Parts: sequence; C-alpha cells; structure tokens
Amino acid sequence: MKKEYILLIIVAVVLIGGIIFAQSRQLSNQTARTPAVEVEDDRDELEDADDIDEVEDDIDDIDEEADESSPTTKTKTGVTSATSENVKSFKVEGENFSFSLKEIRVKKGDTVEIVFINKKGFHDWTIYEFNAKTKQINTGESETIRFVADKAGSFEYYCSVGTHRQQGMVGKLIVE
Repeated sequence: MKKEYILLIIVAVVLIGGIIFAQSRQLSNQTARTPAVEVEDDRDELEDADDIDEVEDDIDDIDEEADESSPTTKTKTGVTSATSENVKSFKVEGENFSFSLKEIRVKKGDTVEIVFINKKGFHDWTIYEFNAKTKQINTGESETIRFVADKAGSFEYYCSVGTHRQQGMVGKLIVE
C-alpha cells in the first residue's frame, strides 16, 4: 500500500514538473515573438537601399515644392530658411550612434523644423528643453516636427532609444 502512495506521489511530481516545463517553453516562445524581434525583422527588410532612396526622393520632392512656393535659402549644413514665416528647416539624418548635424544654430523666436531621416537602426530625435520629440522610427522612415526656439542658450538634442545618447548620439542646438 505504501508503495502505491509513493508511486502515485512520484507520478504526480513528474506530471507537475512536465506541466511547468511546457508552460515555461510556451512563455519563452511568446517572449521571442515580441515587437522588438518583429522590429528587427522589419529593419532588415527596410535596409534595402531602394527604400532609403525612395524616402530621400520624397524629401527632395518636398524641398522642390517648397522652393517653388516660397523664397528659401539652402546651405551645406542642411538648412532651409523660409523667409516669410521665419521657419528654419534642418534635414537631420540618424544612424547608429550619430546624427549628420552635430550643431544647429537659430535665433530666439525662430520656428525650427526638423526633418529626421533614419538611415540605419531604430532612433528618434529629442530635445527636452523645448518638449520636441519625433516618434521612434525604423531604417528608411522619416518624421518631421516643429517647435519654437523661445529660449536662448545651448541645448543638447539626442536619441532617447536605449543608451544611444550615452553612446554619442547627440548634437547641440544653439539659440542666439
């Protein structure tokens, strides 16, 4: 009789252990399918040069339309200044741990437009002091934001994804 109880206890322990093991494997499989993994898969698809070229072509088309509709000035730094509205537009490209523009200069009171183009990775463009931030975007995507530079000084802009800021994905906005 005691042997039957011991055998019953052993079978119960094995069954419970098997159930726990199966549930933990199912949980780890669900964890492996989180959006972070899907984002990496999407990034691999988006790293195709054609996708990036299409985004750049779209931005060039927008720039050309702006050239035709209002007087603007372009410089090597990626600046487009619309004189009628006092809007300063900057094309900022991001890739793993760097921005294409390390410094942006504007005058106090200017409306600043950032056209952020993600060349590689998963990034955003953030400047805390002006409460300005793009969405976090994948390779080949772009996002445009506007804000008013209503404070004078030097302010750091950065990528807020993970430790990208600490790894050097920063720049300076200087408001004169």
